[in-house]
Amino acid sequence: MNGIKSSIITRIVDLGKAGLTASAIAKKTGVTVRTVTTYLRDAGVTVRGRGRPPKVQTRSYHSIYSMGYRAGLKAGTTTIVTTAANGNA
Repeated sequence: MNGIKSSIITRIVDLGKAGLTASAIAKKTGVTVRTVTTYLRDAGVTVRGRGRPPKVQTRSYHSIYSMGYRAGLKAGTTTIVTTAANGNA
């Protein structure tokens, strides 16, 4: 265990499961970030990589509309909607 007490390892894993970042755990326990990430990965806790989390791709109105329009059409079919002059169908 390279000189780290099992109680500290248990605390590292518990804090990781609680959602704290590796750097926050390192500050609380006095262990390096690299060591914290090693113990978290060994315990099966997901560890985020360096940097900011990736942005979630959002679609613009136009891309959603064009996708829906294309998906709604079938080859060789046509729909014609007509209304009477007085507004009644």
